[in-house]
Amino acid sequence: MIIVRTPFRVSLFGGGTDYPAWFRENGGMVIAMAVNKYGYLMLHAPDAIFHKSYKLRYMINEDVDDIANIDHPSIRECLKFMGNPDCLDVCYSSDLPSMSGMGSSSSFTVGLLTGLQAMASKESFNIRNLADTAIYIEQNRIGEAVGCQDQIIVAYGGFRYIKFLEDDELLYSLPQWDIETIDITKETSRLIENNIFLVYTGIYRKASDLASKQIESISKTKEELEAMMAITYDVYCLLTNDPDTYELEKYIGENLDKIWNIKRTLTPYISSPDIDNLYEYGRRNGATGGKLLGAGGGGFFLFWVPGYNHNIFEKAFRDKSFIKIKIAEQGTTIVYNDTEIKG
Repeated sequence: MIIVRTPFRVSLFGGGTDYPAWFRENGGMVIAMAVNKYGYLMLHAPDAIFHKSYKLRYMINEDVDDIANIDHPSIRECLKFMGNPDCLDVCYSSDLPSMSGMGSSSSFTVGLLTGLQAMASKESFNIRNLADTAIYIEQNRIGEAVGCQDQIIVAYGGFRYIKFLEDDELLYSLPQWDIETIDITKETSRLIENNIFLVYTGIYRKASDLASKQIESISKTKEELEAMMAITYDVYCLLTNDPDTYELEKYIGENLDKIWNIKRTLTPYISSPDIDNLYEYGRRNGATGGKLLGAGGGGFFLFWVPGYNHNIFEKAFRDKSFIKIKIAEQGTTIVYNDTEIKG
């Protein structure tokens, strides 16, 4: 049996510039962090003499004899890609609901690839190779309209700046990217963690459906996406130049507000009257900025609330579902592996 733990992620700036349809011609950049909310995958390969099927337990249950008949696209394509075992039990559990804008789909794929690699008694994935393989599975084999930041951040963990490189002549089959740890002090880390409140909208949505709409509109939203990249780079420069607390607290709030007001105009499907009302309510009660996580449409809304307004905000949202998070320095990890004991 193998148990894999994979963090979810919070994308602060630059989301939407990590689609290949955009960054291959224009470049892209994001500031994101892995957080201490996790998905857990348990993989168990029973003795094939007695057990010749695939038992899958996630939001639904699947019991099938042939990989081709597996409904879950990530499980089906990861098994095909990795070289399928004769039989397998997979059970998934998570700290947060799926389809909530925190990268759970890519977290699942990265975790499953990690577990299958360990189960095959192969050398562990290089982290970069793990992220690239997950991107390939989701974009090329499943054919989903997803970006590239989620797979990278949940594989690596930490607080990161990811730069996506131009490749307009399609010289490379995989997206080209660089990743950098944003070296912040413990004080800055605590400030970021303390000032972020994630409010659950209660709205489920499939990210790839919304992303498809955004990708279709890229040619019409070049100015907006360039503005989002400029904001992202400005915030990156601030974070890497040892800002004082007041400057950072003010600047992040202001720029989250700017980037959300740009993002919500990219397609009519990103926001809604209910989400707009939620944001305005948060702003009236202490938040200075915020954004909907993920592709939009629902899931978690991130509010940035300066320390002097925490009590006001918490009182206003006491009847709503909000959570606090911390930066998860460790990316995808095998937390239990008894195949090493047996082997």
